[in-house]
Amino acid sequence: MSSRTFKEALDKLKDEQKGWKAFDRVPAQGGRPGQRSTGRPSSAATAGATLVFEESDYTLRQYWTERPVAVSSDGLMVVYASPIKSIELVGGTAAAFDEPV
Repeated sequence: MSSRTFKEALDKLKDEQKGWKAFDRVPAQGGRPGQRSTGRPSSAATAGATLVFEESDYTLRQYWTERPVAVSSDGLMVVYASPIKSIELVGGTAAAFDEPV
């Protein structure tokens, strides 16, 4: 069945049974107008120190022991991963993460 005959059959069905009118596509409208974003921090929130969370070297990462993070419903497939324990940040400080449960 071609798409044209299929569309004609649907139109005929909509004409015969009035309940199908609710399934008509809504005509496309234009895009939303631009608005001011609320996702940016205000200047008062960042006054003073600048917080930088940038890793200095990924090879210095420490990891928790390897554990299963995803198991299939039948138990045949298991995905293992080692969650990150801590990283070294630019400036020499370390960021530590709690052990996942």
